[in-house]
Amino acid sequence: MTTPVARALIFAAVLVSLGGRVCAQPRHDLTPVEDPSKHVHMQLTGDQRAELKKATRQVLCACGGCPPVLLDDCICATGRDLKDGMAAQMLAGGSVDQVVAAYVAEHGSEHGAAPPKEGFNLVIWVFPGIATIGLGALFWARVNRLAARRNGRPRPDDSLLATYGHRIEGELNGRAKS
Repeated sequence: MTTPVARALIFAAVLVSLGGRVCAQPRHDLTPVEDPSKHVHMQLTGDQRAELKKATRQVLCACGGCPPVLLDDCICATGRDLKDGMAAQMLAGGSVDQVVAAYVAEHGSEHGAAPPKEGFNLVIWVFPGIATIGLGALFWARVNRLAARRNGRPRPDDSLLATYGHRIEGELNGRAKS
């Protein structure tokens, strides 16, 4: 049984041994926004915010400290700055597709939420369908093979079953009388 002090010391020792990796990620600024009106994405109208949301749901945060997370869900300072840049492009008249294309061109295709549907990446889009069809065909062939085996077995002779059935019934009736 450990005391609260001992538990606190153990917890501190574990944190020290982990090197503080549990508490914070490097280059990840979670400071609150002092004045939201300074950020461009806070100046958008309702429709523009919906368009910005569509755009930020198509790309990943490029700060380097976040795990792979959609820019829309990212709360770090770099993520807020990236959202502001996208919002400024939208205020300048850019469409969702143009803003996303500019972001991916600047930060690389690995920051797109989904791989582009071209080149070798096309395999990622096509393979699940091909695999599903192939596995379905294998399953169908296996079931048909098992059904053919079952249908190919010789069936027992019905007259033989009737003879033994009468014999078994007679023996059971004889035992019941005794």
